[in-house]
Amino acid sequence: MSMLRDNLKKVILLIWLASVGLALYYYWFQPEYLQEKITLLFGSSLMFGYIIYLLLSSLRGFVLIPVTYFIIAGLLFFDPLPLYILTMVGVLISSTTLYHFSKYLNLDAFFERKYPVQIGRLKHLLEKNELPIVIGWSAFPLFPTD
Repeated sequence: MSMLRDNLKKVILLIWLASVGLALYYYWFQPEYLQEKITLLFGSSLMFGYIIYLLLSSLRGFVLIPVTYFIIAGLLFFDPLPLYILTMVGVLISSTTLYHFSKYLNLDAFFERKYPVQIGRLKHLLEKNELPIVIGWSAFPLFPTD
């Protein structure tokens, strides 16, 4: 049973990596295709646009796209208040699913096993200066974060 679970985790990780690769391919090499499809999706109906925006903003964490880009794109299609609500719900869903996804794949144990000294130093640094690091990281404009 454990071997089956490990294989399933590897398959899920490979699917995730393939999805990220595919998204990056379309982003870099087929941007006009993406623009056409996004305009078509958001332009069909407002409620459908809300659903698509929420779905994409909920899944964006898996491809490591900052929420800032979704807000800017969303301003082209939606009023600010619904956009704000959809963005906050998307951030909550994205953060929660990403947390549980990485926990399910045991990524924490993998990195602690592979880089024990660096992880230990990083944990000590975070425990010692937790609040200033979180505030500084959140406010630093070159690293958009949820």
